[in-house]
Amino acid sequence: MCGLSFALWMQIYMLGFDWPMIIGGKPAISLPAFIPVSFELTVFFTCHGMVITFYTISKLYPRFKTPVLDVRSTDDKFVMAIELDENSSQLPKLTQLLRENGASEVNQKEMTKF
Repeated sequence: MCGLSFALWMQIYMLGFDWPMIIGGKPAISLPAFIPVSFELTVFFTCHGMVITFYTISKLYPRFKTPVLDVRSTDDKFVMAIELDENSSQLPKLTQLLRENGASEVNQKEMTKF
């Protein structure tokens, strides 16, 4: 809605008030002629809104260091984070299960909330 509103406002202002031009006898404010620009600006605003929303939800803000579980995870290793309660007695079972299924390393870390 923002892209469509901005596109229509921009075209009506520019072609109707700021620099009115009569081309081929058509009126200055002709809504059918505004469809292509309105569509393109709607898509433009939607794409940028989706990217901004993704970065906001993911907490990937520019100029901030993003916490990483393991620095080797970007090269050739797969990192899995499993959250357990502090007083959980299932840690030995979980470690054994991961090793039986091919885990090369099983580490326990205290992580802070992002």
